[in-house]
Amino acid sequence: MYRLIFFVLVFSLYSASILAEELVVQRSGPLELENSEVFTIHSKILGREYQIYIKTPAGYYDKAKKRKSYPSLYLNDGPYTFRVASGVTHLKSMNKAIVIGISFAKEELGQFSRVRDLTPVPDDSWKRYKTGGAPEYLRFIESEVIPFVEANYRANPKRRILAGQSLGGSFGAWVLLNKPKLFSSYILTSPSLWYKNGIIFNIEEEYSKRPAFNSEVHHPLGCYGSRVFSHYLSRSFITQCFSGTVI
Repeated sequence: MYRLIFFVLVFSLYSASILAEELVVQRSGPLELENSEVFTIHSKILGREYQIYIKTPAGYYDKAKKRKSYPSLYLNDGPYTFRVASGVTHLKSMNKAIVIGISFAKEELGQFSRVRDLTPVPDDSWKRYKTGGAPEYLRFIESEVIPFVEANYRANPKRRILAGQSLGGSFGAWVLLNKPKLFSSYILTSPSLWYKNGIIFNIEEEYSKRPAFNSEVHHPLGCYGSRVFSHYLSRSFITQCFSGTVI
């Protein structure tokens, strides 16, 4: 019995070594997303380079749809949000928009780039980071990114969507308060409304004095976000400022 067990063990180890020797693995190249392209924009406004990732929906190049225009979904924090959004487009019901991801500035660490670009005003308490670059970053999006996209793709200028999470979500809220007509819809995921002691609510008060403007706002919150931001959200940030759809 023991000899049989010993034989089986030896045979199994020998077979495994043979299989390991026969296994052939070779690099096939980088992972590519179907119907996607990458461009580098040399921003005159910011004096920096940013990569722009663009994915077209299914059927975009079909002859029968050559005159059709599409909604455009703009994502900050592009290096990861673009991949997530592109993954969702594998569902047929979600594959209906041109997806645009805006990268961090080239040759910069992502966190340093995003903290500078996505915060609306300087905050000296952030010792490690430069803050307050959102006004110039928004000019970059409005004057350089969007014109490039709409000149080269059949993007409907009346159906632009801006999406972001965390600082990207609070950036979206700030854009909505300052240039509400630039995008028709906003997806603000767990926005960092706490930035600089909730300064976004001071901006809200100024915005509320303007004529009403309809915008569609989607405001999802993760479990962590709902706990952290609950004392800010109790001020009914979105419903006080905008007439639109809040989800």
